[in-house]
Formats: sequence, C-alpha cells, structure tokens
Amino acid sequence: MYSVNSILVNEFDGKKWKRFALNGNETLGHAVVRARGFFPDVYWYWIGVVELIRFIIIFNICYNIGLAYLNREYL
Repeated sequence: MYSVNSILVNEFDGKKWKRFALNGNETLGHAVVRARGFFPDVYWYWIGVVELIRFIIIFNICYNIGLAYLNREYL
C-alpha cells in the first residue's frame, strides 16, 4: 500500500498533471489520485520510501536471525 501510494503521488504530481480540473480548484493529478482512493499529499512519497527501507531492514534482520539458528546440516 505504501509503495503504490508513493508511486502514484510521484507520477501524478508531475508538471503534466498540474492543470486544474474543470469542475474544481484542485489539480488534475490530485483529482485522479483522490478518485482512486489514495492520499494525494506529497509527503506520502517520503512515507513510502521510509517504509520500504524499514521493511528491508526488518526482513534482513529476521533472515539473519533465522540463519543463525538454522542447523548447518541442512545447508
């Protein structure tokens, strides 16, 4: 969810999507992201980056702990 929201915010916050929608006062990119049910705020890009780094660290720690307790016969 975090990575998808980050990618959407990054893509639809570009200068091609900065035009205003015909029926409102928000940009076309924000309207598309909001219509799909995601959060259009720019800080969600950085939340996604931080969460992906956090998952990498957590899974690497768990993998190393699992290897430390694994019986060496099966390797």
